[in-house]
Formats: sequence, C-alpha cells, structure tokens
Amino acid sequence: MPHARDPSWHSAAFAVVVAAVLGGLVLHASYPGYLNADSFEQLRQILAGRIDDWQSPFVTLLWSALLEILPGPVGIIVIDNLLIWGALAALVVELRRSVGAWALAVLAIPLLPGLFNYLGHVHRDTMLAAGLLASFALAFLANSAARGPRSGLALQLLANLGAIGAFLIRPNAIFCTIPLLFYANRSFGRKRNLAACGIVLVLMPASYAMVSSLAQARATNPGDSIKTYHLLALSYFAGKNLFPGEWTPEESRQIVDSCYSPVQWDAAGMQGNCGFIQIGLVRQGLWGSPALTGTWLREAATRPLALYSAMAATFTRSMRDPNSRAMLYKPPKSARIDWEVATDPPRATTAAAQAYMRSTLNDEFGRPWVFALLFVAGAAALLARDLIATPIGLFSAAVLASGAIYLLGYFPFNVSAEYRYFYWSGFAAFLGALLAAMAWWTEKARRTMDGRVRPNRIVCVLLAAIAAAVAGLVAVPVELPTRESVIAVTALDDDPVTLARLHTASIPVWMGIRFEGRIDAGGWVEDDGGFRAQPGAGPLIATISGLHQAIRLGLRTGPHAGRVGIDADGRQHVLDTRAESAGELVFDLPPPARAADPRLDASPRKPVMAALCFAAVFAVLMWMSLGQRGRLG
Repeated sequence: MPHARDPSWHSAAFAVVVAAVLGGLVLHASYPGYLNADSFEQLRQILAGRIDDWQSPFVTLLWSALLEILPGPVGIIVIDNLLIWGALAALVVELRRSVGAWALAVLAIPLLPGLFNYLGHVHRDTMLAAGLLASFALAFLANSAARGPRSGLALQLLANLGAIGAFLIRPNAIFCTIPLLFYANRSFGRKRNLAACGIVLVLMPASYAMVSSLAQARATNPGDSIKTYHLLALSYFAGKNLFPGEWTPEESRQIVDSCYSPVQWDAAGMQGNCGFIQIGLVRQGLWGSPALTGTWLREAATRPLALYSAMAATFTRSMRDPNSRAMLYKPPKSARIDWEVATDPPRATTAAAQAYMRSTLNDEFGRPWVFALLFVAGAAALLARDLIATPIGLFSAAVLASGAIYLLGYFPFNVSAEYRYFYWSGFAAFLGALLAAMAWWTEKARRTMDGRVRPNRIVCVLLAAIAAAVAGLVAVPVELPTRESVIAVTALDDDPVTLARLHTASIPVWMGIRFEGRIDAGGWVEDDGGFRAQPGAGPLIATISGLHQAIRLGLRTGPHAGRVGIDADGRQHVLDTRAESAGELVFDLPPPARAADPRLDASPRKPVMAALCFAAVFAVLMWMSLGQRGRLG
C-alpha cells in the first residue's frame, strides 16, 4: 500500500473529499432545484413530447434521459455540480504539484460572489459554465508533463468533445471555445493545432443539426430575436417604424413610443406587452425570413451610431445592474410540474444559501463589471511578468481569454441585460485571476531569465487586445438620454378613483413595477390596489425620469367609479372610469414631439472614447510585456 504513505496522495484525497462535501451541501440546499420560466418551458416540452429549438435541444435530450432516473429538476443540478466540483478537484490535484497547499483555494471559486447564485438552478447557462470548466480541467490534465502520451491524448479528445458540447448548449459560445481548443491541442504543434481546431469548429454546427434532428426539434429561429430587438431600438431612435411588413398606425406608434427598453427584448415577444410585433412578423411570414434579415442589415448600416448606442446601453446595464441576479422567486407550476425548493420552513442549508445570495457582498461584487476588472488585472499580471511562458500562466491566459471573449460577445448579440448570460465569464474571471496569482507566487517565470523560454508573442498580443477591448467597452458606459415627466392625477368628483399603476409603458411586465419615479400622493391613500382618492384629496403628483416614451396609467373601473383629470407635459385629459363591471382602464400618455428633444440623436463621442480607452489599455499592456522582456534580455 505505497499510496497510504504518500503525503501527496493524502492531499489529493482531501481535495476530493472537500469538493464532494461542498457539492453535497449545495445539492441539499437547493433540492429539488430552482426552476425559472425557461427551464419550466423546457420541462413542459419534454413531458408533452413536442420540442422546439428555442432552448438547447441537446440539454432537452439530456434532461429527458435524466428524468428516467431522477424526476424533476434534480438530475440537471446533479450533473452540473458533478462537473463543477469534479473539475475543480481535478485542478487542485494537478496544481498541488506546483503550488502545494495553495491549490486548495481553487475549491473556493464557486463560493465567490455571483458564482454561488446558480449552482442549484436548472439553466443552460449553468450547464455551459460547468461544461467549459470541466473541459478546461481536462485540457490542463492533458498538457501536464506527468501524463503519458496515451492518457494525454484521451484527455485531449475529451476536452475537444467538451468544446462541442458547449456549442450544443449555447451556439454563441463558439467563439469562447477557441482559446480552449488551441490550449487543449497545443501538443500537436502550430500547424496541426490550427487544423485540429478548424475541424472541431466545423463539427460544431454539424453536431447541432444532428442533435436537433434526433430530438425532432421544431425550428423557431431564436436568432431573429436579436434582429427584432435591434430594429425596435433603431425605430425608437429614428422616430418611425422600421420593421418590414404591414402595420397599423397604432402599432407603429407603439413600436416607437411604447415598446423599446434597454432592459430586454421580451416586450416584443409573443408574451410581452408589445407581443403584436413577433406575432405580426410570424403572421406575415417575416419571422425567420431573408426579408427581416435584409431590413436589419440595411438599417444597421444606415444608422451605425444609433445601433452602437442601443447595444452599448444594454451592455452597460448588463455590466452594472443586470436582471435576475439570484432568481429566488416562486417557480412556474402546472398540473404535471410542481417542483419547488422548500422555504416554509426552509432547511438550514437553504436558509444559509439564500441569505448569502441576498447579501450585499454577493450582490455588489458578483456583477459582470467585477469580472471585467479581473480579466484586465489577470492579463496585466501575466504580461508584466512573462507568466504566459509558464504552464500555469498559459492555462490562466486561456481561461481568461475564453471568459473575456464570451463577455464581449454579448455586446453586439444581446437581447436582455440578464446576469445569467455572464455566468461562465464569472467562473473564468475568478479562476483565471487566481491562476495568474499562483503563477506569480511560484515564480516559475524565472526560467525565462536565460532567454531560452519566452512566451508566444501572438498569444501576448491577443490577450492584451482582448483585455483592452473589455476595458474599453466596460469603462465607457452608455446611458440613453432621458426626460422628466410630471403627471398630476386628480379625481374630478366624489366618486371613488383608484390609480392601479403609473410607469413608463416599455417597462417589461415581468419586472412587476407598478409605480415608477417619485410619488407625492397628497390626500390619496395607498393600499394593495394602488392609490385611492379620498373626497377632496387633491392631485397625486408623479415625477418620472425615463426614455422619450409614453407613460402608462392603469385606473380601476367599476359601476361606482368616477371621473379623473390628468395633466401631463402641458396636456390635459379627462377619463371616465365608470363601467358595468370591475376592471382596469389602461391609458398611454404620449411623449412630447421629437423636435423638443434633439438629444435622441446618437453621438459618436462614446464609441470614440471607447476606442481611445482600448488603445490606451492595449498600449500599456504591451509596454508591460515588452518592458519585462527587455529586463530579461
């Protein structure tokens, strides 16, 4: 039993045990798994036997197979946590050869701010992070000098298959798999590595088509959501409906005044408050058509500054204040789907986990702007000390580049300022930065002192360019111009009047915002139904700062309801809320004429500033890298 006396074997076993315990605690805290609207719909399709490709057909097939063993959502979270904790344990076992006990710090990665949020969630973004993390771990093991050629080749093959799996989970992950592929196949040499990476990249769409066919997934053209979102934004900037097809004057007015938000595209989706857009595109045969693509490309080329402003506004929101950071809400349910994490009362682990997810530390420092900062800092550390010439440093560079590329991909191709899109970027940022620190601590870069081993110049330039691009786009935020509206609502008689909502019309319904801005209720009384006017209450004054869009009011109606006067932006309206039965009267207050708000015109100032920031950061990073080489020379 030689291993029993091997202290390194003991440390490896300890790492595996710690990973297993932490993973078990996560599963216990989140059992049977958190469902959201997307995963609920995916499970509903599996149970109904009718699958579409809006969600990943690959994940749908995997989940369908897991349901035979583990009912409900638990099978997915088991797979995700096995991949995450197993990959980290494998990294610890390998890294301990170089950094010793410091390697155990890797096991803390999923507990860091933002990364703990989705460990118990059924979502393909979690599975993507798990799959990429496992693939990078396999690639690191494959490139270890301690591996024999046969085991190294097997691990290398698995890492490549993992890259294909990442594409099957999220096709937009194709770009962030490129650093993984080049790192995994580096033993082939430059030319063969390039060929191998090209083959794998070609196999990705072919594999997706094969899986979709196997799942018999109905084509839904999810990519058209990006085109629709961009056309909606461009219509808002242009002040006219730019969508192809036939639209009524009222629909065109709403497209310009009531539907666009930098928060997400959902308002234009079939279930959104402007669902007539997607419904109209589908009804007219434009959804998934070359006509929609042609219009999108033409308008994007005609209005590049407006398109930049729209993309940058959503990206800025994504970096600083993304939606759905914890997603600890009640899950959707149906007759066949009734799964919920117990919270009344919660298990001790559940209570502790949710308290951490809701904590200020986790919320404030678990946002994508922190990930962006770590990408730049990690790249700077690697370049300043020529750490890319070391095994750990090169691995760190590959991980950082993958996460940064994935983050950058959501600048042009984003339909929602949601945190979940950046989940892999968070893992890559924290892990890559930790690896860079480990490479620094171990001082393995000293072997470059004799001039025989130097980092690849192309890798250094690419890493500097990627980090500089992240810095340029994140450090130069874009906030769309806003206007301030003052709305006065006054009951005109003694009959009851109840204001049920008052907000910008484009706010997505799912956000649950009924009242926006500052409300001076005066003599109005607030209750569960909204604000209710008392006799002689006087006006309710609301001050709302938002985009140049309509303000939406909701007034309760009924047999005994009264008249109400509305004064907004110098225009007066009188509405009668009396009706035969109880209900709600929705009324949109149109924004002022565009001539009064020329600030809607897009400006080149922000993209120029972003380009200058990119150039400055890139120059500094390359100076750091070249300066280090000069000292070594």
